[in-house]
Amino acid sequence: WRRRMLWADTRLRWVPPSPNMPTAETALLYPGMGLVEGTNVSEGRGTCNPFQLSGAPWVDDALLPALEEGLRAAGAAAMCREAYFTPTFSKFQGQQCRGVQLYASGDPTAFE
Repeated sequence: WRRRMLWADTRLRWVPPSPNMPTAETALLYPGMGLVEGTNVSEGRGTCNPFQLSGAPWVDDALLPALEEGLRAAGAAAMCREAYFTPTFSKFQGQQCRGVQLYASGDPTAFE
C-alpha cells in the first residue's frame, strides 16, 4: 500500500464499513457529500448509490447546468450527470427526485 493508491490499486476486497458506503468510490465522495446531509436535498440515502446521488423533487431545469458548471469551475474531483431516483427511505422517501449522480475522479491527487 502507498498513500497515493486508490482502493482498487490494493487489489483487496472492499468490505463496506456501513450500509451507506457500499463501494470504495462512495468513500471518496462521502466527505463532500456529507455536507449535503444537513440540507433539504437528498444525499442518496435509500438508494443503491448513497452519497453518489444528490437531488430533490423540486430541482428544475435551471439548477442542473449551474451545478455542473460550478463543479467544473471549482476543479472538483468528480464528474456528474443528470439522474432521477426515488429513495426507499430517508429524505423524500417514495418521491421521485431529480438531481445528479457523481463519479469520483480516477486521479488520487485530486482528493488532496
